[in-house]
Amino acid sequence: MPGKTLKDPDLKKMGAALRARREELGITQTELGQRCRPRMEGTFVAGVERGERNVSYLTLLRIVTALETKIHQVFRESDL
Repeated sequence: MPGKTLKDPDLKKMGAALRARREELGITQTELGQRCRPRMEGTFVAGVERGERNVSYLTLLRIVTALETKIHQVFRESDL
């Protein structure tokens, strides 16, 4: 179906864990994107959080660094 994005259950779990951490910090998706180096668009962050994007290890590392956490914490929180 054109325009429909399939969401992998594991990507959704990881995205939910990232969203939960971002919300703990009280920042928006745009603010998170601005904290990443290099910067990411808020719409990109939103796609990751919804499980619509299968990000690379380096991108995930940049996001979790901006969230002041570790990758293993995200995996633990997402039950992966």
